[in-house]
Amino acid sequence: MTLTQNGHKIEAVAQISKAGFVFIFDRETGKPIFPMQEVPAAASSLKGEQTWPSQFIPSKPPRFSRHLFEESDLTQRTPEAHAFVRAIWHSLKKGEEFLPPSEEGTLLLPGFDGGGEWGGAATDPNGIMYVNASEMPWIIKMIEYKTEDDGLLASKGRNIYGAHCQLCHGADKKGASIYTVPSLEGIKPEKVRHISSNYCQKARA
Repeated sequence: MTLTQNGHKIEAVAQISKAGFVFIFDRETGKPIFPMQEVPAAASSLKGEQTWPSQFIPSKPPRFSRHLFEESDLTQRTPEAHAFVRAIWHSLKKGEEFLPPSEEGTLLLPGFDGGGEWGGAATDPNGIMYVNASEMPWIIKMIEYKTEDDGLLASKGRNIYGAHCQLCHGADKKGASIYTVPSLEGIKPEKVRHISSNYCQKARA
């Protein structure tokens, strides 16, 4: 993109992010067009994990996605639906940007599906930027993974599930219908093989 700053034209490059920021740099020197701000970031509560104490964000332009999900944003579709998600919302770590994942669950907005989308961004000759953006809150919850070394076949199966299957199908094996990840509860061995060949192998590919 070409910017005009203080009467001078600058050949620049813009990079959008999943956090909803637009970073703009001089195309030749790589220097930021607008000052960068270093903001504090929360420390991780996970045992043995040390997160960086700060993050850099651009002072301009303003971000194109929200980063906080307030109680007023909870669904009002029905009283039951509101009470259900409100209880979950209150149980999560939230209220700050750049919160690390946690064992109790961290609310992330705009989320891994949010911010700048696959379509990227484009600018027109008048200097207007168009961004294909999304806002989808995520709950990032860490689960301690322990392997079993008793030599039993069932234990080996649990180790394999924890290492390779739990991420998609969940610790409770209930899957995630919103992403068409099937449940593995109470299914027969031949059904497991069918799911593995039709879903898991494609997901890994």
